[in-house]
Amino acid sequence: MKRHMFALLAALALFCPQGRSEETIPLRRLEKKGYHLAVRRLDDQAWNRETAADPALPRTLAELRAYRRRIATGGVHEECAEDAYGRLYVALGNPRLSDADVGQIEADLDGELPALESSYETPEGHFLLRWTNQSAKTSDNIADPAIVENTGAYLEAAWTKYVAKFAKEPYVPAGKTKIEIVFFDIPGFLGVASPPDGPIQFNSAQWVAKPGIRKPTSSHELFHKLQYAFGYKTNPLAESGKWFSEGTASWAEVFATGSVSKAGKVTDLFDVSDIGLIEKTSYNSLPFWIFFESRLQTVPGYCAMVTFLQKYEATGKLEASLTETIVEDGPAQSVYFSDLDDFFALFARERFRGAWRTTPSGAKLYPVILGPDGKPIDPKGTGLDQYFSLSKGQSASFAESVSALGADHHRVIPSGLTAPAKVVIQVDAAPEASLAYMIVWMKDGKYVKFVYPGGAANDYTYQATVEPGTWVFLIVSGREEGGNYSVTMKVE
Repeated sequence: MKRHMFALLAALALFCPQGRSEETIPLRRLEKKGYHLAVRRLDDQAWNRETAADPALPRTLAELRAYRRRIATGGVHEECAEDAYGRLYVALGNPRLSDADVGQIEADLDGELPALESSYETPEGHFLLRWTNQSAKTSDNIADPAIVENTGAYLEAAWTKYVAKFAKEPYVPAGKTKIEIVFFDIPGFLGVASPPDGPIQFNSAQWVAKPGIRKPTSSHELFHKLQYAFGYKTNPLAESGKWFSEGTASWAEVFATGSVSKAGKVTDLFDVSDIGLIEKTSYNSLPFWIFFESRLQTVPGYCAMVTFLQKYEATGKLEASLTETIVEDGPAQSVYFSDLDDFFALFARERFRGAWRTTPSGAKLYPVILGPDGKPIDPKGTGLDQYFSLSKGQSASFAESVSALGADHHRVIPSGLTAPAKVVIQVDAAPEASLAYMIVWMKDGKYVKFVYPGGAANDYTYQATVEPGTWVFLIVSGREEGGNYSVTMKVE
């Protein structure tokens, strides 16, 4: 699928509580238990766009009740329930649902959600937290109020950092002065910020059992509220995608706390490097966003994420805003900063050699990232897809494919050399493929040279004379389409 088509479909799937609706529906029955949220009834045109873009969107009361039950009983497992609950509240905005239908869903929710008899307001006044220790479902309960109070402190600390860096406050629903936080057992999820006109919800059972997730998850869900302030889910024209929504919220965990709620957010792109950035990543796009921030930090303290979100707020365009930030902030004479494809090729190289969080000045951004167990996460570099040790006169051939904005890594080691020899690497790409190539030399464990033929056609041949002990790597990055290719490596 072309990346621009993927972005269009993602934009159509966006739930937007402003500009798409004729009526706000507050769920009054839930207010009595301490939950304050509202859904927006969409007009026919908006509803038709939603159903066309999201085949899984429940369309009838029966489908909606079944879906709500599925996510309420752990039938969907994901760290953040942004998409799962977003789909629920989009479906509640179906103009074909009657008031009685919406009342039925609210009654279903009321039958399962515990009453929240306890509350705590942070001293700074930005958050009101509600919880229970009296639910018949014991996993809803939090006995120690210090857990809640500490969460309030984590949220306030993240609020302060976000406002200082982005000069914008997280989204607060109209008519409210603070963000509400509620705790109950949410099977399958750690937390959820959706819908924008509702509270942040945290999984009480996970909160009690896993102290290490509290701080990063608090920062993650609050960043979703900041995304809403920049137009995500609140601008009917704004594009979306989990590589952006969950990826930048995961970046925010590191920015605000120096930690993550799950190590895979950092390590996945090193364990398997060919995960297409836009079409296939989510939380695990985190290393790309750290690279984006670090490589564009031409002035100490500058954060390209701010510029990117400001452009996104103005246009609603994700890839275009990202590309404009790269081109404007990067050095004009460098081919790597001419577009997103070339910038990603640079990311593939720097991820490979462990320089993905190094700034232009040589400083290491976020030098220590902690996992939920409190231990540092430090991926050493990407693994190899194909690798060969070839004597003089030998060759090896193989076929591979790479995703759009994904990367493959291959290596050839000339073995048994007593004198220089020629290494030849020939790539034949499928006619429809769109690829970029990077050659990396290593000797004695050190990087010697990088070759990036930015203007090369899809078929590519590289040859060079190397000294004994030299290793040569080929990195193949997917551009607009990615695609299939075959490689022959020779030592002559």
